[in-house]
Amino acid sequence: MSRLLQKNAKAPPLLSAADGGVSCNIIMNIHHINIGTNTEGNIFVSVEDTELFDYVEDYLIEKCNIEYEHVIPSESNGVPVYTMFFSKNIKEKDIESMLVKLPTVEIEEIYNINNPK
Repeated sequence: MSRLLQKNAKAPPLLSAADGGVSCNIIMNIHHINIGTNTEGNIFVSVEDTELFDYVEDYLIEKCNIEYEHVIPSESNGVPVYTMFFSKNIKEKDIESMLVKLPTVEIEEIYNINNPK
């Protein structure tokens, strides 16, 4: 597996504020995007940066026909973080299979618009 795509990764700092203090389990990390579950069993996707969030949100809704129930905005090290929570009828494998199709080069390009190296 590439360093950008990691199964069962430890929660990076971007989830500390986004999970609202609720314990969570990170299932997968795709650079700047985390997929996980909270203690209630809901799947969430946490995305660093506003531009990247817009891209992921549009992709999930328009291309994959997957909508989230609510989103919690937060910040980590000065970078906006958006965590989308999905209903329990959305399965982990559904989200994973869609997000792994996103090109990591494109993810990095979008993230770097507001966060140059």
